[in-house]
Amino acid sequence: NVMNHGHGNGNGHDNNKKDTEQTTPRQTLFSCGVLMGANVANEVAQNRICESTLASNFNPPELNQLTQQIFHSTTFRVQHICDIAGAEACGALKNIIALGAGFVDGLGSNADAS
Repeated sequence: NVMNHGHGNGNGHDNNKKDTEQTTPRQTLFSCGVLMGANVANEVAQNRICESTLASNFNPPELNQLTQQIFHSTTFRVQHICDIAGAEACGALKNIIALGAGFVDGLGSNADAS
């Protein structure tokens, strides 16, 4: 969500908090979701079977299903969840694991991390 931000106690600053801790959401301008998956673009383009997760929490709730239907097809399965932050955290974790697997592979280790 994109938001307008204001500061702490009315005078613009709370001296006990860092600047990043002082921002508080005031008004949501628009909602957004996230589409995450371990897909390779050329596999999607070649209509190979792929899977992704759509994380959204739109209002009205019917927009979640409608958005899922836009992306979902017989070769591109899209599952829906409402936990946007959780989906982003899992995506970041997946990337960290992929980097680690790449490092192990690049070192020529006999361990197969993938």
